[in-house]
Amino acid sequence: MINALLSFIDRLIRLTEYRNARLDKRFDDLFELTFDDLLVIHTDYIEMFETTKTLLPKPSEEIGSKRYMRRITRATEYLRKKRRVFEPVRVKIRALAMEARDKPSAVEEKQFFNAILNYFPPASLSFGGPSTGTTLLQCLAYFSHGDTVRDAIRFFEDGNGGDIRDLVDQLLKESREKWSSICEAYAPLKVEAASRK
Repeated sequence: MINALLSFIDRLIRLTEYRNARLDKRFDDLFELTFDDLLVIHTDYIEMFETTKTLLPKPSEEIGSKRYMRRITRATEYLRKKRRVFEPVRVKIRALAMEARDKPSAVEEKQFFNAILNYFPPASLSFGGPSTGTTLLQCLAYFSHGDTVRDAIRFFEDGNGGDIRDLVDQLLKESREKWSSICEAYAPLKVEAASRK
Protein backbone atom coordinates (compact mmCIF):
# COMPACT_ATOMS: atom_id res chain seq x y z
CA MET A 1 0.00 0.00 0.00
CA ILE A 2 2.76 2.44 0.95
CA ASN A 3 4.74 1.46 -2.15
CA ALA A 4 1.69 2.17 -4.34
CA LEU A 5 1.20 5.56 -2.64
CA LEU A 6 4.90 6.44 -3.06
CA SER A 7 4.75 5.33 -6.68
CA PHE A 8 1.68 7.51 -7.25
CA ILE A 9 3.37 10.52 -5.61
CA ASP A 10 6.52 9.92 -7.67
CA ARG A 11 4.41 9.83 -10.82
CA LEU A 12 2.70 13.11 -9.89
CA ILE A 13 6.09 14.71 -9.31
CA ARG A 14 7.35 13.51 -12.72
CA LEU A 15 4.18 14.78 -14.41
CA THR A 16 4.62 18.18 -12.75
CA GLU A 17 8.27 18.30 -13.77
CA TYR A 18 7.32 17.35 -17.33
CA ARG A 19 4.60 20.03 -17.41
CA ASN A 20 7.01 22.65 -16.03
CA ALA A 21 9.69 21.64 -18.55
CA ARG A 22 7.15 22.06 -21.39
CA LEU A 23 6.07 25.46 -20.04
CA ASP A 24 9.71 26.54 -19.64
CA LYS A 25 10.46 25.49 -23.22
CA ARG A 26 7.38 27.40 -24.45
CA PHE A 27 8.49 30.48 -22.53
CA ASP A 28 12.09 30.25 -23.74
CA ASP A 29 11.24 29.46 -27.37
CA LEU A 30 8.27 31.77 -27.78
CA PHE A 31 7.97 34.56 -25.26
CA GLU A 32 11.57 35.27 -24.31
CA LEU A 33 12.92 35.12 -27.87
CA THR A 34 10.07 37.31 -29.12
CA PHE A 35 10.60 39.83 -26.31
CA ASP A 36 14.34 39.95 -27.02
CA ASP A 37 13.67 40.59 -30.73
CA LEU A 38 11.17 43.30 -29.79
CA LEU A 39 13.71 44.96 -27.50
CA VAL A 40 16.17 45.25 -30.39
CA ILE A 41 13.45 46.58 -32.71
CA HIS A 42 12.19 49.10 -30.16
CA THR A 43 15.70 50.37 -29.46
CA ASP A 44 16.24 50.76 -33.20
CA TYR A 45 12.89 52.58 -33.60
CA ILE A 46 13.75 55.13 -30.93
CA GLU A 47 17.21 55.75 -32.39
CA MET A 48 15.82 55.85 -35.93
CA PHE A 49 13.13 58.43 -35.20
CA GLU A 50 15.34 60.58 -32.99
CA THR A 51 17.88 60.69 -35.83
CA THR A 52 15.13 61.39 -38.38
CA LYS A 53 14.04 64.36 -36.29
CA THR A 54 17.58 65.81 -36.40
CA LEU A 55 17.66 65.40 -40.19
CA LEU A 56 14.39 67.28 -40.75
CA PRO A 57 14.37 70.97 -41.63
CA LYS A 58 14.19 73.43 -38.77
CA PRO A 59 10.93 75.40 -38.48
CA SER A 60 12.88 78.55 -39.38
CA GLU A 61 14.00 77.16 -42.76
CA GLU A 62 12.18 78.47 -45.81
CA ILE A 63 9.69 75.94 -47.11
CA GLY A 64 10.68 74.72 -50.57
CA SER A 65 14.21 76.12 -50.44
CA LYS A 66 17.05 73.91 -51.71
CA ARG A 67 18.32 73.37 -48.17
CA TYR A 68 14.82 72.54 -46.97
CA MET A 69 14.35 70.01 -49.78
CA ARG A 70 17.78 68.43 -49.19
CA ARG A 71 16.94 67.92 -45.52
CA ILE A 72 13.53 66.42 -46.32
CA THR A 73 15.07 64.11 -48.93
CA ARG A 74 17.86 63.06 -46.56
CA ALA A 75 15.38 62.32 -43.76
CA THR A 76 13.14 60.36 -46.13
CA GLU A 77 16.01 58.29 -47.50
CA TYR A 78 17.35 57.60 -44.01
CA LEU A 79 13.93 56.53 -42.73
CA ARG A 80 13.26 54.24 -45.70
CA LYS A 81 16.68 52.61 -45.36
CA LYS A 82 16.41 52.10 -41.60
CA ARG A 83 12.87 50.70 -41.77
CA ARG A 84 14.12 47.93 -44.07
CA VAL A 85 16.76 46.74 -41.59
CA PHE A 86 14.38 44.95 -39.22
CA GLU A 87 11.47 44.49 -41.61
CA PRO A 88 11.86 40.69 -41.79
CA VAL A 89 11.92 40.44 -37.99
CA ARG A 90 8.87 42.72 -37.66
CA VAL A 91 6.96 40.63 -40.19
CA LYS A 92 7.96 37.40 -38.41
CA ILE A 93 6.95 38.68 -34.98
CA ARG A 94 3.65 40.09 -36.22
CA ALA A 95 2.76 36.80 -37.97
CA LEU A 96 3.73 34.83 -34.87
CA ALA A 97 1.64 37.08 -32.63
CA MET A 98 -1.38 36.85 -34.94
CA GLU A 99 -1.16 33.06 -35.02
CA ALA A 100 -0.48 32.60 -31.31
CA ARG A 101 -3.13 35.07 -30.22
CA ASP A 102 -5.86 32.91 -31.72
CA LYS A 103 -4.67 29.68 -30.08
CA PRO A 104 -6.05 28.54 -26.71
CA SER A 105 -3.77 30.07 -24.12
CA ALA A 106 -3.73 31.91 -20.82
CA VAL A 107 -5.11 35.45 -20.59
CA GLU A 108 -1.60 36.79 -19.91
CA GLU A 109 -0.31 35.24 -23.13
CA LYS A 110 -3.13 36.78 -25.16
CA GLN A 111 -2.40 40.17 -23.59
CA PHE A 112 1.24 39.87 -24.62
CA PHE A 113 0.34 39.02 -28.22
CA ASN A 114 -2.27 41.79 -28.36
CA ALA A 115 0.33 44.29 -27.10
CA ILE A 116 2.67 43.17 -29.88
CA LEU A 117 -0.04 43.57 -32.52
CA ASN A 118 -0.80 47.02 -31.14
CA TYR A 119 2.90 47.89 -31.43
CA PHE A 120 2.92 46.83 -35.11
CA PRO A 121 -0.44 48.08 -36.42
CA PRO A 122 -1.39 47.58 -40.05
CA ALA A 123 0.13 50.21 -42.32
CA SER A 124 -2.01 53.21 -43.07
CA LEU A 125 -1.68 55.56 -45.99
CA SER A 126 -3.69 58.36 -44.43
CA PHE A 127 -2.58 61.06 -42.04
CA GLY A 128 -3.57 60.23 -38.51
CA GLY A 129 -4.10 56.54 -39.35
CA PRO A 130 -3.06 53.69 -37.10
CA SER A 131 0.60 53.66 -38.11
CA THR A 132 2.39 56.88 -37.33
CA GLY A 133 5.65 55.49 -38.77
CA THR A 134 4.02 54.90 -42.14
CA THR A 135 2.30 58.28 -41.87
CA LEU A 136 5.67 59.95 -41.25
CA LEU A 137 7.25 58.19 -44.21
CA GLN A 138 4.32 59.15 -46.46
CA CYS A 139 4.44 62.71 -45.20
CA LEU A 140 8.17 62.96 -45.86
CA ALA A 141 7.69 61.55 -49.36
CA TYR A 142 4.92 64.07 -49.90
CA PHE A 143 7.18 66.88 -48.68
CA SER A 144 10.00 65.78 -50.98
CA HIS A 145 8.06 66.63 -54.17
CA GLY A 146 8.70 70.28 -55.02
CA ASP A 147 5.26 70.95 -56.51
CA THR A 148 3.38 69.70 -53.46
CA VAL A 149 5.56 71.04 -50.66
CA ARG A 150 3.32 74.03 -49.97
CA ASP A 151 0.22 71.80 -49.92
CA ALA A 152 1.93 69.45 -47.50
CA ILE A 153 2.93 72.33 -45.26
CA ARG A 154 -0.65 73.62 -45.33
CA PHE A 155 -1.71 70.26 -43.88
CA PHE A 156 0.28 71.10 -40.76
CA GLU A 157 -0.58 74.79 -40.67
CA ASP A 158 -4.32 73.98 -40.82
CA GLY A 159 -4.13 72.61 -37.31
CA ASN A 160 -3.34 69.05 -38.26
CA GLY A 161 0.08 68.83 -36.72
CA GLY A 162 2.23 71.97 -36.74
CA ASP A 163 5.88 71.33 -37.53
CA ILE A 164 6.56 67.95 -39.15
CA ARG A 165 8.88 67.30 -36.22
CA ASP A 166 5.76 67.23 -34.05
CA LEU A 167 4.81 64.07 -35.92
CA VAL A 168 8.16 62.53 -34.99
CA ASP A 169 7.63 63.53 -31.36
CA GLN A 170 4.20 61.91 -31.49
CA LEU A 171 5.73 58.77 -32.94
CA LEU A 172 8.38 58.61 -30.23
CA LYS A 173 5.74 59.05 -27.52
CA GLU A 174 3.51 56.38 -29.08
CA SER A 175 6.41 53.95 -29.45
CA ARG A 176 7.42 54.37 -25.82
CA GLU A 177 3.84 53.94 -24.60
CA LYS A 178 3.35 50.82 -26.70
CA TRP A 179 6.69 49.43 -25.52
CA SER A 180 5.55 50.00 -21.95
CA SER A 181 2.39 47.98 -22.70
CA ILE A 182 4.50 45.13 -24.08
CA CYS A 183 6.69 45.16 -20.96
CA GLU A 184 3.62 45.17 -18.70
CA ALA A 185 2.19 42.19 -20.59
CA TYR A 186 5.53 40.35 -20.58
CA ALA A 187 6.25 40.80 -16.85
CA PRO A 188 3.66 38.27 -15.56
CA LEU A 189 4.91 35.69 -18.07
CA LYS A 190 8.51 36.21 -16.94
CA VAL A 191 7.57 36.04 -13.25
CA GLU A 192 5.58 32.85 -13.82
CA ALA A 193 8.50 31.26 -15.67
CA ALA A 194 10.92 32.25 -12.92
CA SER A 195 8.66 30.79 -10.24
CA ARG A 196 8.83 27.37 -11.92
CA LYS A 197 12.62 27.21 -11.59
